[in-house]
Amino acid sequence: MDDARDRERHVFLLPQAVEDYKRKLADLLEGERYGDAVRLLAFLLQCGGAAEHWHGQWRELKRALEPLCPSELGDGPETADDTGSSHGRTGDTRDEEEAWLRGVVARRSAADEMYADRLLAVLVESDDPERQLTALGLLRYLDHPGVVPALRAWLSGRECHPLVQFRTLQALRAQGATGRVEVRRDGGVFAVTAEDVPLRPEDFPPEVRRVGERVRLVAESVDPSLARFAEEMWMECVQAAYGTSAYAEMMNAGEAEAGVWAAALHRLVAERLHGTADDAAVRELYAITDTLRDRYERALRWLRQYADKGVTER
Repeated sequence: MDDARDRERHVFLLPQAVEDYKRKLADLLEGERYGDAVRLLAFLLQCGGAAEHWHGQWRELKRALEPLCPSELGDGPETADDTGSSHGRTGDTRDEEEAWLRGVVARRSAADEMYADRLLAVLVESDDPERQLTALGLLRYLDHPGVVPALRAWLSGRECHPLVQFRTLQALRAQGATGRVEVRRDGGVFAVTAEDVPLRPEDFPPEVRRVGERVRLVAESVDPSLARFAEEMWMECVQAAYGTSAYAEMMNAGEAEAGVWAAALHRLVAERLHGTADDAAVRELYAITDTLRDRYERALRWLRQYADKGVTER
């Protein structure tokens, strides 16, 4: 058994094989055979060659599908394995990945007129953020007139995890929604403009992105294991804070303020990874002087508050 697993880890897929597996995966998703899809994704994530270009998309999809095993949506009809050749394009661009997923959702919707209602029911009725994110990941690409008004009403009428709310805003933007969108958060309501919601990390202002980039540059020399996790954590925090006063501070931060957020982020991630962190050493890395100490502590409290409780209120 161990030898077989070792061989799996050294499978290198050619572009045509990747296309074949993508087609098979699409069949599993259309048939709502989420358990089989997760197992296939686990195998593909161990493969090299052309498969590596898709690892990011597959890793996110696997994480999103795992809460649906077993799925409250029910097991759809079994679909015969299809490993025939695909006539789709080969490539590793994000646009191609999104086009592929959009096609999967379109075919599933065409085969099931209640598909949109069931996805919206998962979003509205579930208290599990992972399941809600899964539904949003599909609703984002679903062409149905009821999606936009349902998402608007849900955001303004109910509180949920901040990251789920942001992904809902992204779904609205991807659906072509415009104008004011109200979001219920931390006992109050704030509003954003739908067409301004960033769809991709690079859509955020440079002032926001440079905090994660700064931590990565510092951590690569002093703690390489921290670099990747810090950037991922920062992007999640930025998304969760979007539209709040904390986000306004992140977006308007000057060089010193960016250093404050970067130092706080470094400290938090170091604590999560290693169980402890040398606060004085972290402050020295980012030139946090006595005059910046209070702002550093304030930023650290916000990051901990979000990481521990999902709260974004200042």
